[in-house]
Amino acid sequence: MEINLWHPVVNHFTIALIIFGVFLDIIAKLFRNEKLHFAAWLNLLFGATAGVFTIITGLIAEDHIRQSEVVYGILEKHETIGFVILGLVVIMLMWRFFLRGKFPGRGAAFYILLSVSMVILITINGFYGGEMVFKHGVAVGTKSLTDNPSFLDRKGNSSRISMGDSSWLNVKADSLREKVSAGKQGIPSEE
Repeated sequence: MEINLWHPVVNHFTIALIIFGVFLDIIAKLFRNEKLHFAAWLNLLFGATAGVFTIITGLIAEDHIRQSEVVYGILEKHETIGFVILGLVVIMLMWRFFLRGKFPGRGAAFYILLSVSMVILITINGFYGGEMVFKHGVAVGTKSLTDNPSFLDRKGNSSRISMGDSSWLNVKADSLREKVSAGKQGIPSEE
């Protein structure tokens, strides 16, 4: 797998670990459960580690994508928010590190506020990442679309595929029919 394709893999670990850690801390605070606070601390620790790799793979992926002005603007927001999230994670991680993993007694409300703010930023950043991929087709190759006979209807006619932002990609049935007739790919016949 190409290194630039690792960003969506790694970032989901970061998202899951951090959000679940925040959830555990809130539940632990409500029920005064130190074991859940410890589990939240571990989630934060592993989430921070994954976050570093999320940033690294994101910066690598940035060099491998097509960028229009619109995409560039979204990407800059996505990247900036990503660094802010990492900064918040590091602050919270250091805070807990100095408390030897324990949940803060003093400043608990502020810590929870930072945690919830971080979850909100993660959600917003996920929206921007999704917008780049699903609305603007960033990092979505078109070669596989034009070479794939599954985009033909059962009679072999070309299908129209939405590529977001009201743009359409016409799949050319003629080139696919040539490949099928040459025996390179098969389309189930309708008999």
